[in-house]
Amino acid sequence: INDDEKFRNMLRGLSHEFYHQVVTTQQVEDYISKQTGLELHAFFNQYLRTAGIPQLEYYIKDDALNFRFTNAVDGFTLPLTATANDVTTPVKVTTEWQHIKWTGGYNLAFSNDCRFNGFDNCTSFGGEQRDVQ
Repeated sequence: INDDEKFRNMLRGLSHEFYHQVVTTQQVEDYISKQTGLELHAFFNQYLRTAGIPQLEYYIKDDALNFRFTNAVDGFTLPLTATANDVTTPVKVTTEWQHIKWTGGYNLAFSNDCRFNGFDNCTSFGGEQRDVQ
């Protein structure tokens, strides 16, 4: 949720909806998913039911940016922004390798240098470091 007011209203609504109640994790997950309009099942599974931290892997080869998450549950995805030089491209990273045409060069950062939503585990291979076969 990239909107502080919407997030704050969702939290207030959560407090109002379940005021003085004992609630389950599933009730809270369902409420958040409904209020945001986002499919968050895999997101909650990743962060509430596993100890693993998703790791972003990427490389640049033949004018293509290739990327995926490892150490993540099936269906896990996060929207990030790939930025290098004057090129900025939104990407929806999943656990499957994906690629997009890339002309931004090798000085690449994802969102806030891979620190999107507390995400600070980013691995690069290929590009200037070594060639990927």
